[in-house]
Amino acid sequence: MKKKNKTDQILNILRDELRSGLYEDGTRFPSEHKLMTRFGAARTTINKVTSLLSSEGFIRRGVRGSGTRVLNSSPFPRGLVAYLGPVSHPYYARMIQGIQLSAALKENAVCVMSPMENLHSLVLEKIRRPPFCGLLAVSIGLVPDSFPLPVVYLDNGYEPKGQGRGSVTCSNGTGAAEAAERVIALGHREILVCSNYSELEESRKERVRGFLDTMRKHGIRQVEKRFFHEVVRHPTGAKNLLREALAQFPKTTAILTDSDDLAYTLYYAARDLKLDGRICFTGFGNMAYSSDSQALPSVEQHPEEIGDRGFNELFRMITEPGYVPSRRIEVESEIVRFDRIPPVR
Repeated sequence: MKKKNKTDQILNILRDELRSGLYEDGTRFPSEHKLMTRFGAARTTINKVTSLLSSEGFIRRGVRGSGTRVLNSSPFPRGLVAYLGPVSHPYYARMIQGIQLSAALKENAVCVMSPMENLHSLVLEKIRRPPFCGLLAVSIGLVPDSFPLPVVYLDNGYEPKGQGRGSVTCSNGTGAAEAAERVIALGHREILVCSNYSELEESRKERVRGFLDTMRKHGIRQVEKRFFHEVVRHPTGAKNLLREALAQFPKTTAILTDSDDLAYTLYYAARDLKLDGRICFTGFGNMAYSSDSQALPSVEQHPEEIGDRGFNELFRMITEPGYVPSRRIEVESEIVRFDRIPPVR
């Protein structure tokens, strides 16, 4: 992130003074001449600062000779951050809820944007300047280093090294390993791993590694061949995947997946193929697409907590000069409903 110029420095000082109550609502704000003298700045710089304060709702510039008045020392929002990423999936709705609640506590607002992928660059260009002061990025890949605002990646598994970049995710690898441990402890050895992640989803790669490393640790044979990385968008694709996988491993008793979407698609395909009861399925995300009595074992990622901690990390980056963000903050995941998996006898 670039070093703040003089305009930004003066703007932040005056904004903080207004918020602290140094200038009462309705009183006269210092003249441009006084501000020029105080900060040793040019008239054009001070004029730009007062224009920005006016646009943010702090002051109102009067007509000739009437001076500038303090309009609102605590305008809402105090800051505006952008969320750029998916919104249609219930998982992201939970994450955005956590973001919004934390933002409201700090009198900030969040602008939620979910454009088509080919418009991401255009949106980044639009939000790189006021009134935006930071970005929460989800599943859009890495933001260019030239983007000047602080950025926190949510649920991506990145460990950004650049200044002004942070990351909050869940413990994907640990959660996957714990899921595999529980299944193996119940006597399952004929296990498959299925995934349909894209190359942008570092977090799901971590889940797959967690599954496979745990299987290797317990001496399960042919681990690499037991991993099926396929595009599954509909029941027909799921049935084809099951037929292919079971042709190679006909004694399969458990299938671990890296998302609930995939787990339920495979589960319902297995029912259509009359395989239900023979194979247990586990998901990742705890979205429970069925009634609770039929919900599959899964890994709870706590997306509300990811959103909450992500906003708080971004807020510190925006408001605390010199703050060095954590390269990666992990929210602990937990396995749920694994008591529903039948043991192998």
